[in-house]
Amino acid sequence: MFRAFFAIPLWQRTAAGFVLGIVAGLILREQAVVWLQPIGDIYLNLIRMVVAPLVLFTIASSIAKLGEGAGAVRLGVKTIVWFAVTSALAVLVGIAFGHLINPGLGLANLPLGEVKERVIPTPLDVLIGVVPTNPFAALSEGKVLQIIFFSALVGMA
Repeated sequence: MFRAFFAIPLWQRTAAGFVLGIVAGLILREQAVVWLQPIGDIYLNLIRMVVAPLVLFTIASSIAKLGEGAGAVRLGVKTIVWFAVTSALAVLVGIAFGHLINPGLGLANLPLGEVKERVIPTPLDVLIGVVPTNPFAALSEGKVLQIIFFSALVGMA
């Protein structure tokens, strides 16, 4: 049975799921949330369950295979440059869309509720926060940046 299911191309299975979702939404209406919400929650929990170990073992094994030398340094430099470039592009896209969409334009007319002041961490606090005090807590809480740092250390060991 599983063999026959996986023999169907992924795009056809995705399209069938999309059509089934539309049909279920049209037939069940408000009851669709009651019936399908648990399935969606389980699916998201399964994805979250896989992310941390996948990141840990992928990065650790990749760094361990690189070993020491020019290859590792070159990859590190490329990674930092790639991170900086994509971050700069994300900032530019955010600024551009902010100017195009004008978020918060009509909010002046809304009644204000209680506003909590947010404390923005300093860059040094962010850097300190990258190093996990307990790698297992970072894994269980899904703190990806701490997991990446720990994985890099494990891979270099």
